[in-house]
Amino acid sequence: MSTPASTPTLPLVLGLVGGLVGGMLGASTLPMLTSSSSEDDQLDALSKQVSAYEIQVTELKQQLATQAIAVANAASQATAAAKASADQPPREVSAASEDAIRAFLINNPDVIFMDALETFQANEPIYTARRFAKVLDSGLRDPLYNSSSDPFLGNPDGDVVLVEFFDYNCGYCKRSAPDLFKTVEADGNIKLVMKEFPILSEASRVAAQAALASQKQGLYDVYHTTLMNFQGRVTEDVVFEVAQEVGLDVDQLKVDMQSDFVAQKLAQTSALADQLGVTGTPAFMVGNTFLPGAVPAAQIEQAVDLARKVASNS
Repeated sequence: MSTPASTPTLPLVLGLVGGLVGGMLGASTLPMLTSSSSEDDQLDALSKQVSAYEIQVTELKQQLATQAIAVANAASQATAAAKASADQPPREVSAASEDAIRAFLINNPDVIFMDALETFQANEPIYTARRFAKVLDSGLRDPLYNSSSDPFLGNPDGDVVLVEFFDYNCGYCKRSAPDLFKTVEADGNIKLVMKEFPILSEASRVAAQAALASQKQGLYDVYHTTLMNFQGRVTEDVVFEVAQEVGLDVDQLKVDMQSDFVAQKLAQTSALADQLGVTGTPAFMVGNTFLPGAVPAAQIEQAVDLARKVASNS
């Protein structure tokens, strides 16, 4: 005689529901905290995100209650079928435990939600990398990492390409810059691609135009780093004062700023940011890793190491 299937246990059912919630969260787009030109804007953005999270949590709880009933019913049916096939009374052993499981899941959806949320948070980097890889594989990998017209710092032949979307008036970008430059220099084998993404002011756009135009005079690296290290707001006057300071021909720079190349480059970067879901600065990308916000240098180093490992195994 075959051994009848064991009665479903609570941890098993919780695991199944946890997987369902992890899948739902993994398939969603997580909001990103982005830098802003004012604290009021940041607080307003955070308030909106909190409200959105509260709505999502309420909806998830409702969905979980429904899922719990479905899982409990499926477990009940599977147990009954297994016992019937073994010529055992289908419900004489399992009825009480099945009812208890169903009642627990219905009356305690918060327990299921928190368990599933913890599972998701533990695996969030994996879920994020998978989503980002799918986005890149839709045709965005080359324009992100391999555009020959992008300005760059570091090693032009580096084995890893690190991309930053930034704005010269972004305080978070400026605070991240020194450690970022040190990381690239210390590694020695990183190509740091700069995506000029002026979103904070008209002066930011002028600065981005000037920086892109400075490539024609071969001084992008020193101009970029000087602007990023400038303490205070980058105004139009500052744009040209710094240009003169680093040895650029300012009159020629102003002509080159109005070129089709500069206009097209800014438009391309803006479109790429939209497609990638970049809504603020800074935003870093390397391999299949997307790091929004002013992340610590150690986190960038870890992402670079991961990109190298993936490349060596491909």
